[in-house]
Amino acid sequence: MDDLERNLGDNIETLDFSDLLNSLPHQKVQGKSTLKSSKKRPAAEYSDGSSKAETLHTPLNKTTIHAHVPKTTKLTMLDLHASPAVHSFSPPNPPNPVLDPQISAHGWQQYINSIKRYQEEFLEYKRLIVQYQIERTNRDVEHFDLINTNENMDVYTRCLQRDLEVNREFTEALRVFTNTMCVYKQNCDWMRMIKSDTYGKV
Repeated sequence: MDDLERNLGDNIETLDFSDLLNSLPHQKVQGKSTLKSSKKRPAAEYSDGSSKAETLHTPLNKTTIHAHVPKTTKLTMLDLHASPAVHSFSPPNPPNPVLDPQISAHGWQQYINSIKRYQEEFLEYKRLIVQYQIERTNRDVEHFDLINTNENMDVYTRCLQRDLEVNREFTEALRVFTNTMCVYKQNCDWMRMIKSDTYGKV
């Protein structure tokens, strides 16, 4: 400590620090000055200098596009699958349900076979009617907007009238089919009771 006082002298303020200052590395000083004067880029700023960017929830195309449905298309009954050909689907005729009490085994088997053919033919008829109904419904859904216009409402109501006719025909055929199958069941029960030993199980 005494050596330091002798080297510095009595008054430290009289010392010249210019040599010491000049000996400092100027590059570091300039570097600090450069860091202080530089501006930081905003966190949300992009390379073009903009700081407000589109986010993921912002739609790229802000214009909503709706499918254009023509409002002036004139429909026909065929467009709605209400073809008059549906009336050519005829239900099958049921077999004669009246049986002779003395019917033979061969005659009884023929009756059973005729009932099964009738069932198959009726199911095919029913399949065609159901297919018509499905196609009609699909077309009504597909052309929903068009059928609700003034120029197509008349065609649409005529299609509904045809649907009603088809349903009436099918309902009547279904009634006959149901009655025939009920009579068939009764005949089977009757045969079991009176001739079970002769004809065996049906």
